Amino acid sequence: MSAEQYGTRLLEEVHEESLEELLSEVRAILEPRPRGVLGIPEFDRLLETVRYPIQPSPARQPWTSSIIGSPIEGRVDDGAVLDASYNLHRTNNTVSTININDKPATIELSSQQAASGKTQLLYFLASLVILPESFHGRESAVVWFDNDGRFSAARLAQILCRHLEKTYPNLAESEVRSMSQQALSHVHVFRPQSSAQLLSTLTDLPSYLLDRTKHASIHRPLGMIVLDPATAFYWQDRFEADMAQLEASTSFQTGVPPLPNQPSKTAQVITQLKALQARFGCTVMYTTMTVHNTSTNTASKNSAAPPLSPWNTLATLTLQLRRVSVPQFAPQMSLEQCLHDADRRLEVVRRSRFSVSVAHHTVHSIRTGGDRSRDGNIAGGGDGGNLAGFVMRISKDGVFVEE
Repeated sequence: MSAEQYGTRLLEEVHEESLEELLSEVRAILEPRPRGVLGIPEFDRLLETVRYPIQPSPARQPWTSSIIGSPIEGRVDDGAVLDASYNLHRTNNTVSTININDKPATIELSSQQAASGKTQLLYFLASLVILPESFHGRESAVVWFDNDGRFSAARLAQILCRHLEKTYPNLAESEVRSMSQQALSHVHVFRPQSSAQLLSTLTDLPSYLLDRTKHASIHRPLGMIVLDPATAFYWQDRFEADMAQLEASTSFQTGVPPLPNQPSKTAQVITQLKALQARFGCTVMYTTMTVHNTSTNTASKNSAAPPLSPWNTLATLTLQLRRVSVPQFAPQMSLEQCLHDADRRLEVVRRSRFSVSVAHHTVHSIRTGGDRSRDGNIAGGGDGGNLAGFVMRISKDGVFVEE
């Protein structure tokens, strides 16, 4: 191979990227992203299992000198030497590259019922994000999209103060109050009324965050974007899509050319979220409700899990939350026995324990290497032992993760 051919081959391997992407990769090399990104050991353990699964070590390539240093002197082709060197470096598995799993996490909190602790867990995670590093926080900003109008700043402040009091019992009450007020100033809440407003706000978010005249978080990185809930405008979007389809059929009958198909609002929101995450390197968290199909067709009967939505496929890790149920009184128990156990059962109910477990399709993705088309028993055993969830308690004082 001549030098000209070798140069042409090298040019074919050139990868073009923007300056922003290049600087992002340089930052990832100089300041690798820590694996414990959420501040809750139990939560970070689940996330690390998903993002950094154990991979078999690649076989090392044997070293050969069939070309370089050939005993046939004077007949060594310089192009062949260059080509061999090129292939060696191109196929060498030991070259340092950026792991695609090092990108920021996207986490979905899902439940089958309301009041399952999703928003409360988000409050607790947000409080860890906005706390300064001196208090074992991430010292970052949080952007919260309150899509259903239920965000409570008072509850967030309560959880934050209770966390400080428990972690740092020597802090005075005035110091706790001052620290919480300072940290809460870095939570930016938006309340869109439709998917169109949500998409518009996401589009304008970089301009807002980079404007030092609009907020006090200009010197902080964006640590987390929250959508609570992400599916708040589902029925509104579905109605608009049905009306658009009806108008398209009417225009076809009248001879008016229909408008070209547009991506769904959900797809546009997800695209914008990915762009923001790539630009700011932030964690994205959102909540959803699992809707089971009540039809009795064969597909639904054979399905081990509800159908995947675009929000399910977006998430790096999907967690299912549910309230820990209290066993009912046994039918054979007498009235005296029921009254004797009533106080203990009431105490268990007051503890408000919620279980957090890894969703079915996340376990499937890990075991099949991301290929959901592969068959396999994923109900238990195997890697499932490494994906044990955790239990948290939610009370009027705050949120507590059981160790």
